[in-house]
Amino acid sequence: MTSNMTDSAAADIARATALTDQALVASPRCPLAHFAKAQPLRAQRRFAEAIPEYEAVLASDRNWVYASFALGQCKHFTGSAEEAISLIERAVRLSPRDPEVGVWYENIGDVHLLESRTDQAIIWLEKARNHTPEHSIIRGNLAAAYGLAGEIERAATELAEARRLSPDDRYSSIARHRILRNYGPCCQKSAPSSKPPVSPGCAKPECLRSDWRCRLADVPPTVPVADEILCRGSETKPDWASWHRQSKESRYGRRAKPRGGKP
Repeated sequence: MTSNMTDSAAADIARATALTDQALVASPRCPLAHFAKAQPLRAQRRFAEAIPEYEAVLASDRNWVYASFALGQCKHFTGSAEEAISLIERAVRLSPRDPEVGVWYENIGDVHLLESRTDQAIIWLEKARNHTPEHSIIRGNLAAAYGLAGEIERAATELAEARRLSPDDRYSSIARHRILRNYGPCCQKSAPSSKPPVSPGCAKPECLRSDWRCRLADVPPTVPVADEILCRGSETKPDWASWHRQSKESRYGRRAKPRGGKP
């Protein structure tokens, strides 16, 4: 479910939620029950709700590797970038040969990507790809990092692999990715966009790209890069720095002041 390996995500989430509710009623202090409760919440992108469940697990066993990773991922998606890296790196130290370590590398790379540390993001995402080459989301996010670095040919190669490996067509367009996200079809429909369907400067009918500036808080960085690669013949060079800044603000929100209290 959380690894994008199910064809019935909604049914699996509903069943998991019902079973974990029963387990917590029977044993409210059981760390395994709290872990099981958090998993479907994370799969539904309800990260803020999952955080206290994972924290309850780690309060019982600070060396619970998967809880450390999952809490780090939740911190990532709720805006605590450095805390996320620390938690996921801890999971890597605790279990460096874990079969899931490629996904952990990928999540660290994603945090660096959102913090505009593209070089570091590429290092971690390449480690993730080398460890788990058949994972479509890793390939897609590496395509995003290469795109931000201006390495369009390498980005196109990774995107092609992501599309080949993906169990669905989420990498075909922004619209499909909005529907599918990471864990299958969304439970809620996204608000319709008022932006034009085709980017300014690229009005060719054969262009498959939607507006590369179009972004929602729930659309991962892969998507605009994917659509930029899908576009053939555009004479307008994407403003990657502007896109990345706005994508980060969309995910984390604008901060009135930087950390440290300085204006």
